[in-house]
Amino acid sequence: MADINRPPPSMAVGWNGGGNPQQQNRKRAFQRAVSAYGSTPMPEPHDTLSFHGIPPRELTESVRHALEDMVGEIDRLRWALEQSEGRQAYLEGLADRDPVLPVLNRRAFERELALLIQRTGDDPATPPPVLATFYLENFEALHADRGMEAAETALRHVAETLLTHVRQSDVVGATGGAGLGVVLTLADEAALRDKAAQLAEAAVAWPPRHLDVALPLRLRWSLLRLRGDMSVAHALALADARLREGSDDGRAA
Repeated sequence: MADINRPPPSMAVGWNGGGNPQQQNRKRAFQRAVSAYGSTPMPEPHDTLSFHGIPPRELTESVRHALEDMVGEIDRLRWALEQSEGRQAYLEGLADRDPVLPVLNRRAFERELALLIQRTGDDPATPPPVLATFYLENFEALHADRGMEAAETALRHVAETLLTHVRQSDVVGATGGAGLGVVLTLADEAALRDKAAQLAEAAVAWPPRHLDVALPLRLRWSLLRLRGDMSVAHALALADARLREGSDDGRAA
């Protein structure tokens, strides 16, 4: 079968202009272009492919092997660095967690509280945050009657309830013993009191179970508005004093 779209036969460079003056002008223009550009030999094609900037003519086998080993070592070091940073982040998070409760330990909670106190007053339009403290009054009684595991189960239930019912921006941590602290950022004083009461009531409304027995809970709470001139120790001491004195009359049982 004959080829469809048969390619034209190869022809030498030239122009069949005929006798038409216009064709003659085109022929002369073409010949001038050939003499100007076609007489210069075209350079051989240059392969620009390189390995990390080294052209192929300089890339011997020994150099290639050395570079491949170096690239492999860089990849290995990059992987080791990523693993090290991941382990460091995990250990830092582990160091900030309470060993019993799913909240920040006291050292990490005091650090976050110090940062919040330092930022208090930076924006006059934003009211300062409030430290809400909660204390499981019958922790020692549960320990004496049912053992340490039951007492820790009750305190863990309170911590999990606080975490569930606050925002991610709020800070929850252990304050020592059977105490827990939450930094709330709600503005209205009445709303803050309602929120603290709701947190305490949510903790005691569904008491945890230990050995198929519901554990009774008695929870006390108080509120303290933070100020920029407070130290962490002073803020925790004032919050503890309000908690012991019952200044807020915050109880749930």
